Amino acid sequence: MSLSYPASRFVELQQSVTSHTHHPGHRGQVQHYDEKYPPDYEQATSNTDASSIRAPPSSANTTWSSGPFADPPTTPSYQVPTPTTAPLEHLRHASLSRRPLPAPSPGPRPQTIPHPPQTGGGLERWVYTHRLVAGGTPMQFMISVESSTGLPNPGRYTFRLTMKVNSIERPLGDSVERTLRVDPRQLEFVVFVFPGKTSLPAGCLWSLRVWLRVNGVDHRLFGEDELWIGKDPDFNSIGDASFARLKHQDVQEQVYNAFVGRALVSFTVRLVLEGGLGGRGVEGSARLGFVFGRHLGFQDDVLTEPLFFHSCVLLGCGYRWVRVQGNLYKYSLEYEAGGVGGGLFDDLRLKLDVDPRSVTFLIFTVPSNSVPAGASHKLRVWLRTLIPVSHGDPSAAYVLPFNDAYVYQRLWKTDDFKVGSNLQFENLGPKMVMGFSLGGPECIRVPVGRGYEGGFAGYGHGAGSSLGSMEEAKRAGYDF
Repeated sequence: MSLSYPASRFVELQQSVTSHTHHPGHRGQVQHYDEKYPPDYEQATSNTDASSIRAPPSSANTTWSSGPFADPPTTPSYQVPTPTTAPLEHLRHASLSRRPLPAPSPGPRPQTIPHPPQTGGGLERWVYTHRLVAGGTPMQFMISVESSTGLPNPGRYTFRLTMKVNSIERPLGDSVERTLRVDPRQLEFVVFVFPGKTSLPAGCLWSLRVWLRVNGVDHRLFGEDELWIGKDPDFNSIGDASFARLKHQDVQEQVYNAFVGRALVSFTVRLVLEGGLGGRGVEGSARLGFVFGRHLGFQDDVLTEPLFFHSCVLLGCGYRWVRVQGNLYKYSLEYEAGGVGGGLFDDLRLKLDVDPRSVTFLIFTVPSNSVPAGASHKLRVWLRTLIPVSHGDPSAAYVLPFNDAYVYQRLWKTDDFKVGSNLQFENLGPKMVMGFSLGGPECIRVPVGRGYEGGFAGYGHGAGSSLGSMEEAKRAGYDF
């Protein structure tokens, strides 16, 4: 059976046939290549005859060049049968068969470098995950590979290492930069840990190593010799340790009290929700821990959907916090003793797959050798998370509160925490010379005028001169 087509319709069909490539393994199907990762860039951009189309390479004859992103060579081209050119008056009476055009013989799929799914032209990074179990604690390490251009091209790459234990993920060490001329999507890493030196509590200290292996050559990327983590460590084995007790906990903060050098010290842990609000960070009441009166939806550290006053439960101090999207938080730790305090750290970033209110801390100090005694201490801060009970465990129905198991991991330390109470400075020896006070403080007033734009000019020249702010006074030399 044949059908008569006008000449214009036949030309359209001829152009359609010569503008598509048939997949070697599926007759009559068109293979679509990603514009970002074409199989052969030179072939796609060259001006070739419309009647000749190259077939995709066969895996049996595929050989890779020395370049990291070189495309596979193509096999000899073949000709797609086309009708004989004829004058238009003869084409009007030409007939076309319903039988499909012949396709290349079936063969194995071509070997191409796999690429991740595209996200609308955004930047890309690749994360490699390794798992291990050390000391009865499952650990998961993620190595992030980030290109300076956001594309898998030769150039500078940034490697970042994070560890995830019991639904808590945190960064380890600083980022590392390397130059890659290989495919970043086909890297091989070697990740392992080994016990560290003898320490207290026992069985919690590990050394971590991360190596990159490419073309038979190993490159060390990360090394950490103080990876403290364990399941229910014996902290009571640490002699002279003073442990802080949790005294207050709400949606804003956690307050711990401890005696350090016979001084009562309060440690306050605050939580900051990371994200952006119109290009600006969440400030104000959010700095205390949560955003009151609203839920904020975060995805990849970016505010995606603000839902104001939705399903909130009113508490005595504000609204109950509910996580919508995103799990990146920033912790800060402050201390106060006798009305004077200070910050210990304010940029501890954690990713939580659990309710932040279920995460607690273990804070303790150990006195150091100092004169006078009790003036210097070692401060340690550990993260404490409950190990969830598996529902498939037949003993889960008999789990009691005092049988709970926890995973501890050390987050921060300092060996130079100087706090004490009624220290005996006279014990420094007879060569010590003690100063004496001259009385109360002297009050120095600095005139500050509104709208003053003169800065240092005129300062001290006449009674009418003033400074615009205290910062200008400091810049003028008032504060050393």
